[in-house]
Amino acid sequence: MKQAQRAFTLIELLVVIAIIAILAAILFPVFAQAKSAAKKTQEISNAKQLALGQMMYIGDSDDVFPLGGTINGAWATGYCDGTIGCPSWDKLTYPYVKNWQLMDSPLDKSQAVPFPGGNIKRSFKGAQNVYSGLTGKWWAPAEISKPSINASAAANSAGTIMLTNERNEGLYSGTWWVWSTWFENWVWTTTAGSTRANNPTLLTPNAGDTTPAELGGSNNYWRGVDVSQAGNSTFVFLDGHTKSHSKGYIFPGYQQRAGLDFPVNTAFPGVCLSADQWGSDTSRDCKLPD
Repeated sequence: MKQAQRAFTLIELLVVIAIIAILAAILFPVFAQAKSAAKKTQEISNAKQLALGQMMYIGDSDDVFPLGGTINGAWATGYCDGTIGCPSWDKLTYPYVKNWQLMDSPLDKSQAVPFPGGNIKRSFKGAQNVYSGLTGKWWAPAEISKPSINASAAANSAGTIMLTNERNEGLYSGTWWVWSTWFENWVWTTTAGSTRANNPTLLTPNAGDTTPAELGGSNNYWRGVDVSQAGNSTFVFLDGHTKSHSKGYIFPGYQQRAGLDFPVNTAFPGVCLSADQWGSDTSRDCKLPD
């Protein structure tokens, strides 16, 4: 006599489905964490390679760091050209790293923008009191030629911030001319004035925001160090090492103020990296740690 095959009962199917759902609930967050950790590892690797590029540059430049940017008013300066645009720290060190994608962080949720070498994000900024140099001309005929600091000026290289994990908000304000992100806005916003955090929940600028000043509001996604990775951000120091610090971390030896001519404020959620890039008076610059 042929024996009938036994089928799963409804309760057994529900039990199997419940087990699969429980396993998925356990494993999916693990996979997400692993993916996020891999992106963080890539970000740190990119930052370290950028740091090595800086070290090679200053080794060839009498220990002087590259310029923070170039003033290009009225196209009166000969420093800017169609190959690299206007020189800034990242473009000046490109020959040492030869990879524009190192400027990107995989954790950067912003869109890539066009420039002569392709599409790129801009996920790192130089500390302004390190990359304090400026050259070129503004609308006046006077030539500006101010170098960045000499590496020997930093008494504590292991504690001196070189790069911050901060987006260049100028990339998103140049919609009037596609190459303005390369020739103009990239110049103005390549350095960080403080370690204040951005607001990672705002993925787009406010409606109507177009200028760097408008994009630089205290709660704007485009301004301030990126803390989207569990409230942490990657910093690169002058000795080449990288380290993640939590939102609002107060770095030892730095002044807790918002920028030039701001008073010390113990409530400020970060430290000052600002410098007077226009003049030779360094007394207003936020000091480096001893």
